[in-house]
Amino acid sequence: METVSDPGRPSVKARRRLSHTLVAAAVLALLLVAAALRLYRLDGQGIDDNEAFSMVTSRLSMREMTVRVIQDIVHPPLYQYALHWWFGVFGFGIFQARMLSVVFGIAAVVMVYWLGSLTFGRRTGLIAALLLTVSQLGVAYSQESRSYA
Repeated sequence: METVSDPGRPSVKARRRLSHTLVAAAVLALLLVAAALRLYRLDGQGIDDNEAFSMVTSRLSMREMTVRVIQDIVHPPLYQYALHWWFGVFGFGIFQARMLSVVFGIAAVVMVYWLGSLTFGRRTGLIAALLLTVSQLGVAYSQESRSYA
């Protein structure tokens, strides 16, 4: 049962609800900034050797792709399979290939917030998510058609 102590002061439930709303708005704002930074000039650079490998390998059949990835143990196979599926849904191209990494890069911001808040509290989660959102390496790796993000 809730007692009324100060009629001008919001209840504990109202303050919690406001706090959750503010945190959700902050996380949403971080996601929008993360998306904007990762999408900016996404196709503005050329393709490097590793990206070319990812794209060419992902165009192969599943059997051929598996053989190629096993022979070249440097590249993790799960990303190649995901890119293969991604191309099947969205078409083939450098922009499409890099968009998969953008999606993973944005998802990483959410995961960092979640893990930080679960482990150390919401404030830490928000700070960690902010740092990943604006991280130069986080943005750069999210713009490459590789498994970095």
